[in-house]
Amino acid sequence: MTRMPLLLLMSLLIAGCWYDPEAGTRPIATVKEPEKPEKPLYQRLGGEKGIARIVDEWISRSLDNPRVNFTRHGTDVNWNDSEPGVARLKSAFVQFISAAAGGPSKYEGPEMQRVHQGMKITGGEFDAMKKDLKETLKNLKVGEKEQNDLFKVIESVRKDIVEVP
Repeated sequence: MTRMPLLLLMSLLIAGCWYDPEAGTRPIATVKEPEKPEKPLYQRLGGEKGIARIVDEWISRSLDNPRVNFTRHGTDVNWNDSEPGVARLKSAFVQFISAAAGGPSKYEGPEMQRVHQGMKITGGEFDAMKKDLKETLKNLKVGEKEQNDLFKVIESVRKDIVEVP
């Protein structure tokens, strides 16, 4: 046998082995780029400045909401809503949220359960404050994912704050 027919035969055999009748009809698999790790909630809220802006509007809104009952009317505990008291409260909120949201600061305030003990905070009062937060986040155009993640942080302390379901 001469070389030419042998090469032709081998070429046909090789081509036949590679023949794919469905070529071009199947979708081409694409390579997914690795997902970038999500930034911490702290960064997504705008860092300490963004959180301070949220807290400032939120606490101001809640102080004006009688359903939140910040002054603890009708209980044995009274909270003084003086300027220094409000400033300390806002600062504690910023520190707590910043730390819980993955920021660099550490919450140095008292334990949630201890500081709220005896205030007789109800589930309704807690929920009214959450509603004020929702309105604040909506007003400040905070993204839905960030809102949901922040509400998880707030809900994480419900059991330590609410004494009257």
